[in-house]
Amino acid sequence: MTDGTTSDAAKPFLPLAEPQLFVSDIAAAQAFYERKLGFTTRFTYANRPSMPRSSAMARGSTCGMSTNR
Repeated sequence: MTDGTTSDAAKPFLPLAEPQLFVSDIAAAQAFYERKLGFTTRFTYANRPSMPRSSAMARGSTCGMSTNR
């Protein structure tokens, strides 16, 4: 319950978020983020072929991670 007197300085603040999305087709997800949303791919990584691939996408200070499942 709030009484409306809490200052903005006392409220929680989230300066940065890096969501992780699990997708079935990482290439299609990368294409969507790049073409439709203006993100760029920072890296795509897979240690072994049997492992899920990971990709980091960025746009300005926003970063997101996709993992192929």
